Amino acid sequence: MAAKTFPLMLIAACFWSIGSGPLLLAEGDVTAPPISPGATNPHKTTLHGLSAALKAKLGLAHFKSPKGKYQVKFDKLKDNRASAEAKIDNPYRTDSVSYKISFFAVGQKLPVATANYADVYGLTPGHRPAPLQQIFDSFIWSPHDDFVILPEEQWTSGAQGTSTRPALALNPVLHWRKGTTFHLDHVVWVDDLKAIGDIRDDCAYSIDSFDGRSGKQTHIMGPASPVGYKIVSVKKEGIIVTSMEDNCRNMDSYKAFISECTLLDPHTLETKTILCPKGNKPQG
Repeated sequence: MAAKTFPLMLIAACFWSIGSGPLLLAEGDVTAPPISPGATNPHKTTLHGLSAALKAKLGLAHFKSPKGKYQVKFDKLKDNRASAEAKIDNPYRTDSVSYKISFFAVGQKLPVATANYADVYGLTPGHRPAPLQQIFDSFIWSPHDDFVILPEEQWTSGAQGTSTRPALALNPVLHWRKGTTFHLDHVVWVDDLKAIGDIRDDCAYSIDSFDGRSGKQTHIMGPASPVGYKIVSVKKEGIIVTSMEDNCRNMDSYKAFISECTLLDPHTLETKTILCPKGNKPQG
């Protein structure tokens, strides 16, 4: 499948897109904010008529993908309530709601993909199940709806690091289908199917690429603990990356460490050392 490229543009607050033409995003540098599990989808779909709660109860809670190619349907499978005694015995046994999420090509009756998802809410006192709109808004869509990344199930309260999210292929040309994960923050779309981002896990800070053609993710820079890498901003020339120390640094390495900035060409993956932009001096 030949992927189209397109000019650099802001996909959402958390995403950039880089094409083969002039890499113009905006005047000056734009610093990448981190993706949070509840990041807002700019293509928000509002349910009209019946209330969202009633539509969900009747199995009518449908949402549309950003490009309008797919309808998304949530079917509640089970309310999972853990007793107080069970929570004491096992702190990870908590309240959740299980859904089956189905993706239909517009006009078709059979889904092209399905996935089960658990909305885990019981680890935080007083919390309730998330509205379906909120869950849907946390999906990450490829630029032309070829695949979708679901939110990570929050089984660990306050977990740090980059989310590992299930990815589903929707375009029938893509053959990887289920069982793939997407593990990136600060996502930069290079073309319709390829994304570059960073990972900030405990002792592994790296720059990775996710290829929607194969459903595989590979390292571009790092990790090389205790040294790692992070995306700082996107310029017309490419992606600015800084080196930094991860959580496995020790006092000796901390004293000796000198951070550097690198310009990464998202198409060729070539790198060159540059002066760090003002205001974007990397922190260890």
